[in-house]
Amino acid sequence: MPGISVKNLVVTRGLFPAIARCEFKLPEGSFTLVTGENGSGKTTLLKAISGMTPVERGEISLEFSQQKATSKDSRKLRTISAYLGHTTLHVRHIQVGEHLKLTDLLDQKNSDERREYQLSIEEAVNFFDLKDKLNVKVENLSAGQQRRLHLASTLIRSAPLLCVDEPHASLDERSKDNFDEIIKKQFDLGRNIIVATHDPQRLRDLSTHEIEMVNGTCKIAQEYK
Repeated sequence: MPGISVKNLVVTRGLFPAIARCEFKLPEGSFTLVTGENGSGKTTLLKAISGMTPVERGEISLEFSQQKATSKDSRKLRTISAYLGHTTLHVRHIQVGEHLKLTDLLDQKNSDERREYQLSIEEAVNFFDLKDKLNVKVENLSAGQQRRLHLASTLIRSAPLLCVDEPHASLDERSKDNFDEIIKKQFDLGRNIIVATHDPQRLRDLSTHEIEMVNGTCKIAQEYK
């Protein structure tokens, strides 16, 4: 079945098993919420799925519209998934406009076609209110502005899977509403979404599945639609 398959997943941090015996399947075309307390393994799960954290045991398999990758090839996982985490990952000494152009150029090298859900640079700049910051160096942005740049940079990528960790962190109410609007559109246009959140009520109406992490295990997998 196309989508996401996680089998007997074990991920360690040092000697500590951050994820142990986690297993689930999600179909292509799903919008999944990952919930749980701090330290339950939400961030580690998203990083493992998107190829940012190595897998100790078990396997992760992604398959979307004839694009396939497994945890045996983390680079391929990173190509077909986009991870948006707590911290912002930017080239800090260049301007905002240059950063967005660089992200778009690198994505074109990994994808031979644009997807319907991909934002153009102009769309991303408008959605996240960055128009007057294009000539400002990334290092001179506030924390909230850097967060909006991180969102914009992620959403101009072509990856069919978007893994988002606490998307509303460091955003004001207007930016939170903008994010919710655009993530709904992304899903409607065909992007697969996984969101780890402490505030599931904001996005629960959009979601098709929910996974609850408890002490590194997947305690509940619920399907809404």
